[in-house]
This record gives sequence, C-alpha cells and structure tokens, in this order.
Amino acid sequence: MAENPVRPTSKEKLQFLAVVCGLLLLPAVMHAFGLPSVEARYSTASEGSGTFSHRFYTQEIAIETSPLDLAVVGSSEDWTALDCAALEGRLAKKLGRPARVACFGSDWRHRNLYYTVVRDLLARRKVSLLLYGVGTEASNGEHPQSRFWWDFFGSREDLAELPWARMAALYAQSVLGAPRLLLATLRGNEAYGLDPRFTEGEASYVRSRGSLRRAEGFRGKPFADLGLEPPRFTPAELIYRSPALTPARDDVTVNSQVPLTEEDVIYDEQIFRMAERAGTRLAFFLPPYYGERTNAQAGLRRYPFERFGGGVPTIVVACVKLFAGLSDEKIESLYYNPSHLNAAGARFYTEAIAPAIEELLDAR
Repeated sequence: MAENPVRPTSKEKLQFLAVVCGLLLLPAVMHAFGLPSVEARYSTASEGSGTFSHRFYTQEIAIETSPLDLAVVGSSEDWTALDCAALEGRLAKKLGRPARVACFGSDWRHRNLYYTVVRDLLARRKVSLLLYGVGTEASNGEHPQSRFWWDFFGSREDLAELPWARMAALYAQSVLGAPRLLLATLRGNEAYGLDPRFTEGEASYVRSRGSLRRAEGFRGKPFADLGLEPPRFTPAELIYRSPALTPARDDVTVNSQVPLTEEDVIYDEQIFRMAERAGTRLAFFLPPYYGERTNAQAGLRRYPFERFGGGVPTIVVACVKLFAGLSDEKIESLYYNPSHLNAAGARFYTEAIAPAIEELLDAR
C-alpha cells in the first residue's frame, strides 16, 4: 500500500511564498537604502568567463576621483590592443605634466557593461577623452557576470525604450546577484570574492593602466618582440568622421555590416549622451584583426554616422597601410590569436595611432 505523500501545510506554503517574494523584491529594497555601493558591484564579480580586472575597476571607478585624460572602454580586442602605460608616458611628455590613462576592457563583448562603466565613471571623474571600441559586431549575448555589477534601478530611465520583456530579464539579473551583494555589504570587503592568488595579476593591471598585455606568440608559438616600428601617420590619415565631414579616404568603406540589436543601439546612444552631458570628447577606434592584414579598406558601421550626426571621430587605418612592408611571419609576431594583439602588437598599434589620440585631446 502506497504511503500518503507529505503535503506542505498552509503555513509552510506561506513561508515559501514569503521567501520567494523577498528574493524578488530584494533589489528594490536594497536600492531604497542606497545599496549596493558602486565598489561592491564591481568587486563582487567572480573570476571566470566575462571577467575583467576587478581591483582595477573598483579602484579607478569607485574610489579614485582625480581627472582622467583618456579612458578606454571595450571588449577583449580593445583590451589587448593598446599599451596604456606607454601611452600615458607619451601623453605626459606632450602635456608637460603627469598624464592619467585607464583602460576598462573585458573578455566578453556586451554593451550593457560598457554603458555601466561609462555611467559610473563619468559620475565620479572628469574624463577628457573617451575612446570607445565600438567594434564591428553585436554583443555576445547576456554578460555572464552582469548579475553582480548590473544596476537596474540606476539604469531604468535610460533604458525605458526597451520592450517590457527585456526590462524584466534585466531585473532578473539583479535578483540573481542581490543575495551575494547583500552578503558582501554586510560582511565587508573580505566577502567580495577577491582571491589572494590574483594579487600579482591585479597589480600588473595597475602597472599597465588596465591594459591586458599578453606575452604570447601566435597560436601557441614562442613570444618574441621583434621591435617592429609602425609607419608614421598624420592625424588626418587616422581620424575619420563621416562621409560629409571628412575628405574621401580610399582606405575606409562605410557599410551596414552585422546588424545590431535594438538594445545595443540604445546603449551606444546613452554612452554618446552621457559623454556629451559630461563634456567628454567621445571617439571610436577599431583595432586590426590578423585576418584583415591584406585588406586595402577598413570597414566601418554606417549607423554611428547616421545616429550621431557624424560628429564622433573614429580612429581607423586599413591593415595594408598599417602593416606595409611586413611579411606574414612578422605580422604574426604581433598577435597571440587572429583577433587579439599581443604585447608587441599593442606597442606597435599604440605608436601608430598615438598622433590621432594627441590630436583629439588637443581639440578639446
């Protein structure tokens, strides 16, 4: 004879319902009390997919308040493309004072992270030039760490144009991260999930000013910096604004390319508006891929020029000009995989586009 199944009592059902409702409302309750702090949101993210330099982000976004000459925001391709420490030294010589440069890269492409970083950064620090790696591809999908750093209530008005289903999904991210954020807030910094084994790695980001420097050869080959020097470009050869504002360039083509989602476009527009309100000069940049090494033209999206009125300059140079005179073997020495420059490539590319960055800072 089968035993009677154990059924929850009415009291137990109410207790379970209360727990579920409490979890669903936890982000709203925490927001009402001004929680979580910006420091907690960036510090609490765990090591793994979609990661970034947690200590560097926390220090440069949540703690530091001094002005920045240049901030770089983008995906892993942008994270590895610039040698920000070398660029900081070069800008210091030009400015005649110590320069401040910081790179905020992540190994996952998603514009909600870029939007969040720009919003939090510009709310706390004066930034002269924001270099945004707008790229040529759409976001990868939901960022695997967004439940920790996503601020739903701080972003709600900016994203009001999104469909309700998408807004509900973004709120769900806050629900998933709220218990850990609350625990971190109650227990203090020791609960932020920062593994002491990464102390030296995080210190390297401070030395590199946030850049991810990979001393690795192409697809597992030994790393060797051959000391390659890039061609010398003038700012006019590097900066493209729009077909209406810039003289025709035979090394640039403007097309639709991979379509962006509605959400991607909204994030980009909000970044544009936040920079405008803060008095920050916004510029796009497009690092080169190894597979484009023989391309005579660099492809740019059409929509930034249509949506932003052509006023946002883009730093871009065709690979056939950037790598002029170099063999495939030497070009390989600048990459650790087809999409990412290594430490030697970052030095090479930074030297190549530095005149454009200096020009954009001068133009402020």
